[in-house]
Amino acid sequence: LGQGLGRQRLVYAMRRVASANGVTLPATNTSLVRMVRWWETGHCLPSPFYAELLRRVFELPSPEGMYYTRELRLLSKLR
Repeated sequence: LGQGLGRQRLVYAMRRVASANGVTLPATNTSLVRMVRWWETGHCLPSPFYAELLRRVFELPSPEGMYYTRELRLLSKLR
């Protein structure tokens, strides 16, 4: 799988989980894929909203009082 396909799958999973929780994400996949790429490369970290969404996508337990670093490690494996 290429990097783009891995990111597209993650964006699809993010949309699915967001929709199941009554949340609408930005309309275009392009902006979400770009944001995922920024997270992967360390350009920026996910906001608390997206960190929680990633936690749900990857079905990780809620780390009380911690920032979500496991998701970032998982994201790097999509590359």
